[in-house]
Amino acid sequence: MADLINQRIILAHLDHSPTPYTPDQLAALGTDLNRRTRQAREAKKNHFKHADHRIVTQEAAHDLTALDGRTFHKVLKTAATAPLRDEIAAELARRVDADLLTTPDVAILIDAADPTWRPIQLRVLDTLTDTHPEMGPSVVSVWRQTHPDQPPTDVETRRNGAAHNPLFAARATHLGIRGPWTTAAAKKPAEQAALWAALRAQLTGTDHPDTEPDWPITEPSPQPTTPPPAPEDSGPARSVEPHRKTTPVELNLDGAKKSKALSNPTAWLMSLAQNNNQAPPEWEFRTDGPAHALRFTATVSLAGHTATATNTAKTAAKTASATALVEALFARQ
Repeated sequence: MADLINQRIILAHLDHSPTPYTPDQLAALGTDLNRRTRQAREAKKNHFKHADHRIVTQEAAHDLTALDGRTFHKVLKTAATAPLRDEIAAELARRVDADLLTTPDVAILIDAADPTWRPIQLRVLDTLTDTHPEMGPSVVSVWRQTHPDQPPTDVETRRNGAAHNPLFAARATHLGIRGPWTTAAAKKPAEQAALWAALRAQLTGTDHPDTEPDWPITEPSPQPTTPPPAPEDSGPARSVEPHRKTTPVELNLDGAKKSKALSNPTAWLMSLAQNNNQAPPEWEFRTDGPAHALRFTATVSLAGHTATATNTAKTAAKTASATALVEALFARQ
């Protein structure tokens, strides 16, 4: 239609005839053409959107483990608008343990509003906090791009300690909910942990109003002493025992809070080692069982203290061993 209008105007000009349209008529025609163009574009967009939705619905009914990352993201995006289905929860757990979840996947996951999503949301966040702390800022950035109308996730930092041995604390605020303070030997890891903690706090609705961080004690640990008796084994999946090669060092836990330590046991053990002038904790892993039902056994060692835990996922075994060691250290106080 636009070509026809242009043709009439050009021919009238060449024939020295009066213009076929008044300015008001041209303006009205332009408005109508723009409306038709928008409608056609929207119809095309909806056509492909509905076709894509049909494909996603079909794929969601198939084996989710066989989906590539792009298709699974579409399935997750659609599923996140409704109550959680068991097969989606199982696939999310499998993918996070197998290191297959992407930043956009997590940004979609934390947006799921139905309460049935909460356990798997926290499961994924806790795993990635441990295995991919560097991913936190990217998740927040992707989430922000899809929510430009929401306030940005702010991060505040503090510094403490001597110049040669500084300690940094950070706290993030997400959607008005303040996360807990997190500490690390460098600013960047502290901020990364703070962002993950803020996302978790927002999901649980737990605000942390503390104006200042609870700095860990930085005094050096006392000289090694004779090892305390090992506690009784709590079960086959988790055990604590004195190190067989190194005399356990009596670690200084003055001022430490068990609840805080258990909220992120791996990071807390790292800080404890630094504050007591000890080498960082080390993990050893053993794999047992058939290929379709592997079990991972993780043993963590810190200053002569060890703890062991077993799980079907490597990252979960690592976290469980750290938790067991934290429990044992506080039990020896």
